[in-house]
Amino acid sequence: MDQQEIIDMIQPHFEALESMYNNSMVWVNSIMDTHPTGYFGRTKATLLHNRVANLADEYFRDMPDIDSDKKYESIQIIFEKKVSVKFKKINKKSKLSSNIPTNRIVGMLSQQYSLFPEENIKLEYVEAGYIVNQTWTDIEKIILLFRMNNNIIWSYEISGSGNIGLDTNPITTNPVDPTPTPTTESETQIKIKKQS
Repeated sequence: MDQQEIIDMIQPHFEALESMYNNSMVWVNSIMDTHPTGYFGRTKATLLHNRVANLADEYFRDMPDIDSDKKYESIQIIFEKKVSVKFKKINKKSKLSSNIPTNRIVGMLSQQYSLFPEENIKLEYVEAGYIVNQTWTDIEKIILLFRMNNNIIWSYEISGSGNIGLDTNPITTNPVDPTPTPTTESETQIKIKKQS
């Protein structure tokens, strides 16, 4: 598949992906406000990733031609058994995500891994990545990233108009989240609206 075909397949869900990331950042910030201990960026990234994974699982769960593979403390969304989208934090300088080089990850990054080996299906692996600001209070950009090992073949910005994370569209869901949502005076209801 070429870049435009992949983008066209995922594009109907751009607004939902942006809402998942932005609402998850608001959620993480509410935890940071409730527990003002000096958390490391890695802790914030883990909380954000868990929240996005749960929202994505709920949003895509019953959609036709879309499957999810939720294991290894992560989630991949598979579109029409052609494209796999994985949610990742992107390094602002290198524009790459970091990964532990397991056989599975190396296979995905080299575009050689198959989630469906018995069906001889080749997937294109894309990252839906986010770049945070320096203070970890806002998401600067959400991008699709297609890479071959450590080389970026192409990227496509889903968002990046600035001040993202504070001004989001409401979405509807009941995310299954093992971490309790902090309660504040102005508690945010996270809802994901499914595309029809």
